[in-house]
Amino acid sequence: MKPARPTRSWLGQFIALAAIWGSSFMFMRIGAHEFGALPAAGLRVTIAALFLLPLLLARGLGPQLAQHWKKVLFVGVFNSAIPFVCFTFALLSISTGLSAILNAGVPLFGALVAWVWLKDRPHGLRVLGLLIGFAGVALLAWDKASFKPDASGLSSGWAVLACLLACLCYALAASYTKRYLGGLPALVTATGSQLGATLSLARRKRILEIAARTQTVVVEDDPYGELYFDQPPPPSLLALSDGVPGSRDWLVHCGSFSKILSPGLRVGWMIAPAELLAKATMCKQFSDAHTSNLSQAIAAHYLTLDRLGGALAAVRKTYAERANVMAASLRRELGDAIAFNQPQGGMFFWARLTGTNGQISSAPDFAKRAIDKGVAFVPGAPFYAHDPDLSTLRLSFATVGLEKIEEGIGRLRQAL
Repeated sequence: MKPARPTRSWLGQFIALAAIWGSSFMFMRIGAHEFGALPAAGLRVTIAALFLLPLLLARGLGPQLAQHWKKVLFVGVFNSAIPFVCFTFALLSISTGLSAILNAGVPLFGALVAWVWLKDRPHGLRVLGLLIGFAGVALLAWDKASFKPDASGLSSGWAVLACLLACLCYALAASYTKRYLGGLPALVTATGSQLGATLSLARRKRILEIAARTQTVVVEDDPYGELYFDQPPPPSLLALSDGVPGSRDWLVHCGSFSKILSPGLRVGWMIAPAELLAKATMCKQFSDAHTSNLSQAIAAHYLTLDRLGGALAAVRKTYAERANVMAASLRRELGDAIAFNQPQGGMFFWARLTGTNGQISSAPDFAKRAIDKGVAFVPGAPFYAHDPDLSTLRLSFATVGLEKIEEGIGRLRQAL
């Protein structure tokens, strides 16, 4: 065991860290009122990234960041992007003192998430400490939380919930880092997380800003967003639109129960500006009068049972297992004849025939050979607006079991 460091060696750093941490809440409060919640959060992570990146490169840690950028990006979204947006939103209606008190719940949430996820079960005094901590935060925040709007139109209750969501995100990021990024230098994780948060928020916010400025309709088609495997996707444009004035007037968000609940329901939804929604309704009526009343009633009743969350968890687990089996089968059976990215959610693989060693590179021709072997897939050309890549194809793992997936990929190998 390493001997404890003398107090003098770290006390100054500890005080400086406390001062920086405390002042960050004041920065967020001022920034939220001056710029809005989303821009203030983006400014904070941008400043941090610009400070940390040269330091990381100077220490020669750039290659490690490049190697682990996807996992670090996930940490950035949950450890910086979402929490900073939540806190800046909260500071529009509550004090910096209360937000700091709520932020003290991070270790409490961290212990609970580690218990559930990493099986790091607290014992004895740690359990007592958790109970006392949660009771203290609840006692301090309870009388401050009200869902009645104040003179500014905001309510402190939503602000308190936003702070607690931020604490939960911090906890998830901590457990994820411990499980998947253990041994990685802290500077790599810190720099990458700030860069990830900056890019993820900035790019999506930029799309909304362009839509509002140019009065261009953006359609966010999101039928598969809830079918993620390990890492939830970044916030939707719909979720971010409240922080970009005028963008909601040019945003259309679509989803479908046929992908996340039951294919036979054929029930979807559209969130759009009233004028556009009225025209879409008219087009729908011309097409098929309206969606089945029975299907809509079934979907509505199911939602009242509060079972969708459990069903989605089961579907995600099943689809993740099938995706892993398909990936392994493709590598084993087709090798370098096909290239693909491992999907992180959804129902499909997007792949490309490489034509290596003179093997077939045309997906339409390959589809004809595959049908002769008793297996079918969709060539990629129909998914392009123009100039299609004829070597691309889409493979589905959603509707068949593991053995059928392996058999189907084996037949594709025979069709090469």
